[in-house]
Amino acid sequence: MGGQVPEGEALIEPFQCPGAGRGQRGAALGRQRGLDELPLPAMPDRRHHRQPRHLVGRRRAVVGAGATGIPTARLLATAGEQVRLVSRRGSGPAHPRIELVAADATDTAGLTAVTRGATALYNCAMPPYDQWPDQWPPLAAALLASAERTGADYVMIGNAYGYGPADGPLTEDLPLAATTAKGRVRARMWLDAKAACDAGRVRVTEVRAHDFLGPGALSA
Repeated sequence: MGGQVPEGEALIEPFQCPGAGRGQRGAALGRQRGLDELPLPAMPDRRHHRQPRHLVGRRRAVVGAGATGIPTARLLATAGEQVRLVSRRGSGPAHPRIELVAADATDTAGLTAVTRGATALYNCAMPPYDQWPDQWPPLAAALLASAERTGADYVMIGNAYGYGPADGPLTEDLPLAATTAKGRVRARMWLDAKAACDAGRVRVTEVRAHDFLGPGALSA
């Protein structure tokens, strides 16, 4: 992989749709600096959108309590953010800045309710590998819709499946030309999110990690 990566880090590249903060496109990162450092555009004026009292101060919502969701929540909490970690079972680490919430992330209305008030929504969910074609589409649709409805910046944790076969290095300008069912699912998730971003309905960034390393990583 061209060098060693410290334990617990991932090789990542951030991708933004063109409308997500012109001039703020992040260069590819060789090493994870913390997902909260991704270059997101300026926050909208929310003075006319009062947050529900029970969500005031809960600035980040992370969906998925697995190998990427838990480290992401911890990174944000360590940085001083209030985090709501959402998973089907409500599992996760004990931390004074992390609230654990049990919810079905495919339920758009329910997910919108538990993430409302967050300034950023992190999609760290991961259906079983052999069930991506069936489980990802409704889950991805609910996450995207929730980000649109709440006005949160949408950060997707992705991978390189959407590119398909490639003869050289994977770069941001390569087309998404997946030839497998799993790859087409991942490509569609980004294209749907980018279309929503281009239409001005949401700001979105995707972090495409080639390898996941460290505690909790099930594969590399």
